[in-house]
Amino acid sequence: MSLTLAENPASGAQHVSGTTLFYRPGAGGGTFRVTATTDDPQTGVTSVDFPSVANVTGGSSQTSSPYQEDYTWNAATTDASGHNVVATNGAGATTSVPFTLTPGLGGADGTVDHADRSDRAVLRLEPP
Repeated sequence: MSLTLAENPASGAQHVSGTTLFYRPGAGGGTFRVTATTDDPQTGVTSVDFPSVANVTGGSSQTSSPYQEDYTWNAATTDASGHNVVATNGAGATTSVPFTLTPGLGGADGTVDHADRSDRAVLRLEPP
């Protein structure tokens, strides 16, 4: 099984890199889609289970392709962990692949001091 994450729609408050969603805590929120690609030619796929995540809407068990789930996070979301999507075949065997939510946008926040002035500027780096 493989997973694909995508912003749905794109937003300055979130960024996807591989199977990780970086999000800006306290921002208004955003939606992302997790798509699972799986197949079992011998016994078939009976279900793909998308996990529930605290303070995020989404999570379900699906029995037909395409296997995809939209998740919506909000200003109260603080999750910083991995969550397993689990596929089950007709013989009851399972396989899982994680996706991860990470606070921050994968950039850096910092300050720049001006040597000739006492004021400060904030430098915020964000992905393109």
